[in-house]
Amino acid sequence: MGYVWDTRRDSSQAAELYANECAYCHGNALEGQHGWRLAVFDSRTAAPPLDGTGHTSHHSDHMLLRTMRRAARPGFGHAGPSLQGEYSEKEFRELLEWIKSHWSERERRYQRDLNTWLSDEPGPR
Repeated sequence: MGYVWDTRRDSSQAAELYANECAYCHGNALEGQHGWRLAVFDSRTAAPPLDGTGHTSHHSDHMLLRTMRRAARPGFGHAGPSLQGEYSEKEFRELLEWIKSHWSERERRYQRDLNTWLSDEPGPR
């Protein structure tokens, strides 16, 4: 099903990666930019919250990891820098799981079920 964040592990590397690469737009508390639902800047929307109050949990791990890696393209959402080649697959996955550790159980369960459904593994539908 994918990598699962163990809350007992050291989160400092993922937190540092977030602070260095994501917090400028997504906020220090993962709160996103003001007006993220409506604002459009240079054909892109404002950065959504990653704290579970936005739409991030509505996307699969595959889609979220792909978004984290790619460069900004006008009209295609993600306005951040391309991080491809800057970090390892493990670092991307740890960052994603660290972000998901800030979501409520409801959002984590929904997203876990989505990942299961998309991978066609047996499980809740």
